[in-house]
Amino acid sequence: MIGLIHPAHAQADAMDTLIKFKNQDNIVQSLKPEELDTFTRRTILNVFEVHEHRDRQYKAYPVRPVLDQIFGQAWRAADEIVFSCKDGYQPSIPVAKFLTYDAYLAVASADGSPFILGNTLQNHEVVELGPVYLVWDNLKFPILLEEGAADMPYQIIGIELASFATRFPGMFPPARVSAEVKRGFLHFRKYCMACHTINGQGGGKAPELNYPVSVTEYFKPEYLKRWIDDPASLRYNTTMPALAV
Repeated sequence: MIGLIHPAHAQADAMDTLIKFKNQDNIVQSLKPEELDTFTRRTILNVFEVHEHRDRQYKAYPVRPVLDQIFGQAWRAADEIVFSCKDGYQPSIPVAKFLTYDAYLAVASADGSPFILGNTLQNHEVVELGPVYLVWDNLKFPILLEEGAADMPYQIIGIELASFATRFPGMFPPARVSAEVKRGFLHFRKYCMACHTINGQGGGKAPELNYPVSVTEYFKPEYLKRWIDDPASLRYNTTMPALAV
């Protein structure tokens, strides 16, 4: 018996394979992963896969020439690059990091095995990595290993140039705040906002933390700290990773 795929589902699956490149909410180009060949040569990248704690190889395209071709040199003067993923993860990564270290858009496993990984950081959850997966040459730049996996989004369907203060106005702290608040905000921005929202802004993978009631009001401080540092110590089978600091 031959199963038939409804045209609407087929169209939705096709759209899921597209990566939309945007500049301040305006779509510049939409591409399938294989169309990245138009902009730069694919390479085999050796990395230490922090999600699995082992070495892996990926077929990948260097990020800088792709962005040069799509956005022109102007992207290098931008503030942030926001990545939108099918699972709701949405990290905002400073452009300066892409100018300092070598990043790649991985599209397949180099050995032909399924383009998936077992995420040991999230209760060994098995995840699909496509359409593309952002990886860093952490063998060339070992300092990147200290940052964990916060800036390694998979299932990427959107890449957007943005100003952080403009893109996330409800999250950005006021100008006159203490050094402690600024330090806390930078940690939240790097390790939390890709999954969580504050005042409705941020990632869509995990719960809102501030509205209508702040998490600090219903979590005892000692348990909130423990939850952030080691979620598995409080909740069985949680997929929230421990804070990588």
